[in-house]
Amino acid sequence: MIFCLFAVSLMAQTNGGIFYNGAEISNSRIIGESTNMMTSMLTRGLVKPKSDFHIEGKHSMTQIDEARPTFEVVFNVRDERYGEVFTDEDNFEKMFLIRLKDSKNGRKLENGVAAIFSSKGSPSEKYIIPLSVEEVGSGTFRVVPREELKKGEYAFWFNVQIPDEDAADGEKPLNTVFDFSIVDAVSKDSKSTPVQVAQVETSTKSQATTAASVKVSDVDLDIPLGGSDVNESTFAVIIANGQYQKVAHVEHAENDGRVFEEYCSKTLGIPDTHIRSYYNVTYGDLLDAVEDIKSIATAKRGDLNIIFYYAGHGIPNEETKTGYLLPIDADGKQMRVCYPLKELYAELGSLQANNAVVFLDACFSGAARSSGDMLIPARGVAIVTKDNIDGKLVVFSAASGSQTAMGYDEQGHGLFTYFLLKKLKDTKGSVDLGSLADYIQENVSLESQLKNRKQQTPTVMAGSAYGDAWKKLTLNK
Repeated sequence: MIFCLFAVSLMAQTNGGIFYNGAEISNSRIIGESTNMMTSMLTRGLVKPKSDFHIEGKHSMTQIDEARPTFEVVFNVRDERYGEVFTDEDNFEKMFLIRLKDSKNGRKLENGVAAIFSSKGSPSEKYIIPLSVEEVGSGTFRVVPREELKKGEYAFWFNVQIPDEDAADGEKPLNTVFDFSIVDAVSKDSKSTPVQVAQVETSTKSQATTAASVKVSDVDLDIPLGGSDVNESTFAVIIANGQYQKVAHVEHAENDGRVFEEYCSKTLGIPDTHIRSYYNVTYGDLLDAVEDIKSIATAKRGDLNIIFYYAGHGIPNEETKTGYLLPIDADGKQMRVCYPLKELYAELGSLQANNAVVFLDACFSGAARSSGDMLIPARGVAIVTKDNIDGKLVVFSAASGSQTAMGYDEQGHGLFTYFLLKKLKDTKGSVDLGSLADYIQENVSLESQLKNRKQQTPTVMAGSAYGDAWKKLTLNK
C-alpha cells in the first residue's frame, strides 16, 4: 500500500489531471442518453425537449468523506491522455463541477437541450456547484466547492473539443467525466485517500456551455441560518439568465440566482420544494415558470406569499414604453417572444396571494445589464418605460428610468443583488421591506457613483391596496 501511494504521488507530479490528497480521482464514461419529448410536444415546440446523459457505474471509485474537499487541477503540456484536455491550461476556464442525478439505472447528468436538436447541450444549472479557485503555480489550480457537498455522486466535466480523425470537422466533445462520491462522513476536518480506477476515453454528443469558476464575495460565504422556524407559507421563483444566444451575456447573473437561492433556503427558511429555480430560460420556460406558481397558488387557495427574483436582460417596447423580460434565445427585435412585465404583474396580482414581492436585477431602457451598451444598436437613446402595478404586489427594480443596472465585478454579483444579499446577511433575514428598500437605494446609488461614475437608483413600487403598509412586510414569515 505504501508503494501504491508513492506511485500515485509521482504521477501527480508528472501528469496533468484532477487530484485529491495527491491521488488522481477516477474517471467514467458517458454511456448513453434518454430524451423526454413530451414537454416539447405539449407546448408545440416552445419548450425544448430535455435529454439526460447516463454515466457508467452506480458509484464512483473515488470516495471522499469531506464536505468541502480541496482538489488540485494540473495541466502539463506532455500529458496527451483524455484527448489532450490537460495540455492547455486555458481549458480550466471550461471546467465545472456538477452533481450527478440518481436514477434507477445508476447515475445521470440532467441535460438542458436534447443533443438530437443541437450539438451543444448544456447541463441543468441547478446541478452545477460553484467553485472557489486559486492559482498556486504554473498550470496548477486549487479548487474548493463554495458550498458543503451532501452525500452523493459528483463529477468534473469540461466544455472542450478533442481531436478525432473520424469526425467531419476533425473534433468531438470530450466524453470522459472525472467523478467522485461523497460518502457518509462529511466532516470538514476528515480526509480520505481516493482509489485509482482505469483511465478511459469515449465520445459524446453533448458539450457543456457554462464554466463554474466564479469570484467569491463576502455575501457568498457564511450564509446565516435565519432561525428554527420553517417558512412554509412562502414560495420563491428564481430566474437567472446569463448565457444569451443573440446578445451580450449577463455577467454574474447565474451566480446571483444561485446565491439568492441559498439565502431563500438558509436565511429565509423556505423549504427546498418551495424554491423553483430556472437558469438560462427560453420564452417557453418563462411561461412554464409562471404557470407553475399559478398552479401552486390555486392548490393553496391563495394562502401563500410569493418571492419572484429575476436577474438578466430587460428590454423596452418602443411603442408602448413598457418593459419586457428577455429570454436567452431572443434579441428584443420580436417582442412577441419576450415576456411583458405588465403580464407578469397581472398574473402575480391575480393569484390573490397574501403578498408578492418582485426583485428585478435588470434594466428596461434597452441597455445591457452591467455594460450599459445598447442591446439593439439602432436605438439611439435609452427609453424610459412606464409599468404600473395593482393589488398586493411590491416591485424592487435595480435602476430608474433610462439608467443601467450595473455589475459589481469585485463581488461577482449584480450591484443591486449584492446589496440585497448583504442586507439579508447582516439581518439574518429579519428586515422589513421599508428598511430593505432604504438600504438598497442608498448603497447602490453611492457605490455606482463611486465605482462606475454612473447614476443607478433602484426603485420600489407598491400596489394601491397596500398604501404604506408594504414597508412593514418581511420576507422570512
